[in-house]
Amino acid sequence: MRIAFLVQGVDAARTRYRILQYLPFFRDSEVDARVFDVPRGMWAKRRLFAAMDQYDVVLIQKRLFGDRDFALLREKANRLIFDVDDAVMEKLDDSFRKRKRRRSNFERTVKECDLVFAGNAYLEKIVHDLGAPAVRVPTCVDLARYPVRKEIPRAPEDFSIKIGWIGSRSNLPYLEALKPVFLELGQSGIPLELHIICDTFFDLEGLPVIKKIWGLDTEVHDLMELDIGLAPLPDNRWTRGKSATKIVQYMAAGMPVICSPVGANAEIVRDGVDGLHAETHQDWLNKLFYLLEYPEVRIRMGRAGRMRVEEFYSVQANFPILYGALMDLCGCER
Repeated sequence: MRIAFLVQGVDAARTRYRILQYLPFFRDSEVDARVFDVPRGMWAKRRLFAAMDQYDVVLIQKRLFGDRDFALLREKANRLIFDVDDAVMEKLDDSFRKRKRRRSNFERTVKECDLVFAGNAYLEKIVHDLGAPAVRVPTCVDLARYPVRKEIPRAPEDFSIKIGWIGSRSNLPYLEALKPVFLELGQSGIPLELHIICDTFFDLEGLPVIKKIWGLDTEVHDLMELDIGLAPLPDNRWTRGKSATKIVQYMAAGMPVICSPVGANAEIVRDGVDGLHAETHQDWLNKLFYLLEYPEVRIRMGRAGRMRVEEFYSVQANFPILYGALMDLCGCER
């Protein structure tokens, strides 16, 4: 089988999580998998699309193309898959005209592709409501990168409890919305630190903020230092489609999660089992104080979360689903 992945940015996080980390598994399965960064120039793009008839399957990673480009790609591709892990049909700050065009391009792409890989239940339902076939392939982590956490007694000088958040600068405002919660935590007298793993930061009064510049080579080490992972989100059409990658990372690193129960957050985190759901200011305070007070609960939830990732949200668990769907689409025996 030959498969071409069309991506927007080979170094982008979405490409790394949705495509690149599967390539070794494709190679081991004797699949010829190629990744192409779609050029911006019209003629270069169309030359690339014209060559797609050389592949058994072409997968579009998240990108929405205009009518002419998509028509050429649909004509040349033997089998076409759309991979979506965000609410790409929504952009809340777009004008009405842009939102309408974006929605139209999304619906056309979904309906005219042979299959859609949906990153979560919310997106899968949207695809099914449009009458298109979908397979749920959640955004996963490679367990080989995340060692199993060992609970080692801390040295006396390292007694602060570390709560933390990882994400991009565009999502940092979701964490900033918890500043009033952090202010009260800082006044509690409990020794704790807020770790932010990002490329931009904010400061807090009364609570130490440990600023960690995100790096692919350092993110797992920085996550393994945390005791509690945070995943706040507002509830809107855009956030309901997000794939909760940070939550999967927290759980793979063996820590409990406190999250807003929005979209995939609520799908992944089982309240009271591997994390806690929080909606209001008081919820966040109560859930944080609870986990700060009971280290044995943190350990139990962290272990449950790690097991959940191993079973449902790892590359190792999901490659057979991905590979099986491709084989079925091509009419090949598994």
